[in-house]
Amino acid sequence: MRWSSISAALLLAASTFVGGCLCASASSTACAGNTPATRDQWCDSDIQSDYYTEAPDTGVLREYWLVLGNTTAAPDGVPRNVLTVNGTSPGPTLHANWGDWVRIHVYNGLENNGKDSS
Repeated sequence: MRWSSISAALLLAASTFVGGCLCASASSTACAGNTPATRDQWCDSDIQSDYYTEAPDTGVLREYWLVLGNTTAAPDGVPRNVLTVNGTSPGPTLHANWGDWVRIHVYNGLENNGKDSS
């Protein structure tokens, strides 16, 4: 799949595209959580909840498109091949909150499919 073949129809009209992230609300209703006045409101969770097996439903889908590539750079003064993500090294920071759904699309733009040509 080529990066240019991703159709604009995939983008949701109500979503915002910021910093490589298409962040959209999922169809479910998120828990309102607590406020400074109601610290005991934890939706369906409490202090006894097992947070390794349960997660809140934030209703947020975070979707990222990453393009892998390589270039020559000299971060320490010696030119060498460097892996780039979306044209930068290091790549972008991917942000998500606990309970968010994350979908990551990766396009392999590495020369020789990332294998050493020698």
